[in-house]
Amino acid sequence: MKAELLLRERHQLDRQSFVEPRVWRVPRSVRGSRHEYKYAIAYVVKGDCVLRYDNEVGKGDHIHWADEDRLYKFTTPEQLLADFWSDVDRPARKPGLLWPSRKITVASPSSTARVCSIGAQK
Repeated sequence: MKAELLLRERHQLDRQSFVEPRVWRVPRSVRGSRHEYKYAIAYVVKGDCVLRYDNEVGKGDHIHWADEDRLYKFTTPEQLLADFWSDVDRPARKPGLLWPSRKITVASPSSTARVCSIGAQK
């Protein structure tokens, strides 16, 4: 069985920022992960990837946020998206967390599960 693409979208948030989710169901777990999904979700602002959730081969499930990487506990694609959008919304609630001089307001989608694709990466 080949990898099955389940989701590939682009959400243009404003003129300078977008989110690209992409997710596949894979025949074997990605090395470092314990589930049947391969995913990458990127939040890109002014051409810089400022937030990315992915399960890169060998690194497992993790988050790239600003200049640090954090482990991520994957449970379901739905929860993955909820956690991602919560992190995207965080700068609007806590100014200065990622962008000290920039205010960002993002509307989270209320539709069903979405997972990720990487656009521009830093």
